[in-house]
Amino acid sequence: MIKKFYPVTKEAVPLDLSSKSHKELLEMISNYLKSKRYVIVLDDVWSYNLWYDISVSLSDEGKGSWVILTTRMKDVASFNFGVKRHIHQDYPIRRKRLIRLWMAEGFVGKRDRLTVEEVADGYLMDLVCRSMLQVIWRNPSGRPKECKMHDLVREIALSKSETEKFCVVYDGKEDKEESGTGARRLSIQTNGGEFQSWKGMLQQLRSLLVFYDDEISLPRGLRLLKVFDLQDVPIEKLPNELVDLFNLRYLNLKRTKVKELPKSIGRLCNLETLDIRDSKIQVLPTGITRLKKLRHLIMYRYNKHGDGNQFDYVYGTAAPANICKLTNLQVLACVEAESDLMKRVRNMTQLKRIGITKLREADEVDLCIAIQKVNLLHYLFVMVSDENECLQMDKLSSAPPYLKKLILVGKLEKVPRWFHSLQNLTLLYLHWSRLEEDLLPYIQELPSLGKLTLINSREGRQQLCFSIGFPKLRDLHLGNFPQLHEIIIEKGVMPSLQEFWISKCIQLKVKQTTKLRIQLSKSLTSTTIIQTLPFAILRIFHPR
Repeated sequence: MIKKFYPVTKEAVPLDLSSKSHKELLEMISNYLKSKRYVIVLDDVWSYNLWYDISVSLSDEGKGSWVILTTRMKDVASFNFGVKRHIHQDYPIRRKRLIRLWMAEGFVGKRDRLTVEEVADGYLMDLVCRSMLQVIWRNPSGRPKECKMHDLVREIALSKSETEKFCVVYDGKEDKEESGTGARRLSIQTNGGEFQSWKGMLQQLRSLLVFYDDEISLPRGLRLLKVFDLQDVPIEKLPNELVDLFNLRYLNLKRTKVKELPKSIGRLCNLETLDIRDSKIQVLPTGITRLKKLRHLIMYRYNKHGDGNQFDYVYGTAAPANICKLTNLQVLACVEAESDLMKRVRNMTQLKRIGITKLREADEVDLCIAIQKVNLLHYLFVMVSDENECLQMDKLSSAPPYLKKLILVGKLEKVPRWFHSLQNLTLLYLHWSRLEEDLLPYIQELPSLGKLTLINSREGRQQLCFSIGFPKLRDLHLGNFPQLHEIIIEKGVMPSLQEFWISKCIQLKVKQTTKLRIQLSKSLTSTTIIQTLPFAILRIFHPR
């Protein structure tokens, strides 16, 4: 450190360093840094003991100095370095949210035959490959699902964005009205009641993102806004001026307390993304059908206070019958299966993701015909209204060629024969299917299957035998098999398995094998044999 310090101020490095004691070297550093404002970067740190070795010499005297540590070691990164706090930003952002924000800002254009979503996805992968975004969660196919910014990259980005008038962050520490003049993007991280005095800035804003989890007084005068992101903000009512935002392309109300959308929401003629997941909105207004540019309509709600009923853990949203006029929609998740809706879905040929709840047996043939027409489909979620309804998915003659995720909740009389053709499928989730025939032979050779969840999917079976295949399977979840006594996984099967979860299989008891780490619940009974697995973590959970 001393050899690095002295040349910065064009001073000669002392010649007798090798003869000095550790204490004398620390004193030299302390005397050199005294009264200075400095930034020290300690790169590739492998031990948190380093801080104990040098911290006594790093005086600050309130001048705003920084010590930045970079490391590949998780225990070092999470260690509390005391007085010198390292820069910290753990806010995760979903890949799709980031892509939709880029689209709304106009940062992404079409390229060749790719959609703007596909181009933006390429941008994100470039940032990941350059280590400017860190992946903290991947989907079953291994693609990034959730990312965060490296601490140092974030600080540089914040500094640069303010210098370039790209964005300003309001955190309540100082009045940034003057410094924010000219900025088109504003991030609120504290109560926004003071913003009524920022009239000059608000009138030119294009993006407003709120990261404040308490009641907030929203600013007015945002007529040119393109992005309005209120995720997790506990507001109950939207401002009346919302429908005047003719330029709005992105509206995020996820996990807010908003109960209804404005009846005149159709005036937002440029809206591309509407996210109302886990809000209090249960019905869409008829004006929604006027949003001809809408591409992403995300509106499912989880029931956090349910009684365990498998048919009420997720709700769709009631939509007008002519919702299918929105022919540019790529995402429609989830919608309640109202009268004639299934017949009209076939016209939405751009759909890549669709979720349907409360499906009735009488509508299933129409649904299968619609799925046959929607060739671009990547994601399909279908849930019947109750346990007495059957899913007639075998009426579908062939599966959508690009289908990656399939979630079916309801009784299946037999395994759909098109299961074996799902060459791109990465996730299969079957709940309450209660199949009498063996599902595994239909899916064991699927080349891309990374996650398999089976909950109450077999009737009366005492044994599950994974005899061959499952080459890419990483996560296996088995739940609610009350009569299951034995699970057999033959040698060489599931070579990529990383996690194996079992829940509510009360007849099972798992013996430890040499290649399996097991956390075993003492309350499980009987016996099961698990033959040689590669490497896996098996987590066992018993119902309360």
